[in-house]
Amino acid sequence: MNNENNLLPSLIRKVSQMENTFREFIDINNEGLYSVSEFSKLTGLDDDTVTNYCKRQSLAAVQVIKGGKWMILRSEFKRLVTEAIENNQGKLRSTARRDAKILNHLGISK
Repeated sequence: MNNENNLLPSLIRKVSQMENTFREFIDINNEGLYSVSEFSKLTGLDDDTVTNYCKRQSLAAVQVIKGGKWMILRSEFKRLVTEAIENNQGKLRSTARRDAKILNHLGISK
């Protein structure tokens, strides 16, 4: 009986975490998501680059299952393109290669 009492709080926490994850997934899914390959095709960035951005949290992305595929919020495409245009005008060097690649891929001249 004592062992069961110790397990109950842990189970309650786990169920609560699962509920929160599910709610976040539903909220995110309402916005829409891109897979890494879809995002790569849109931006012209390599799959590995996009995955690294997800891991570093440079892109708003989620893994539904830990260690699983990354899914990127659709709003991130617009944010990245807007940022690339603004950075290009200000000649921000830290993202110059990335921004040039995105703008060239989209046919937006400097």
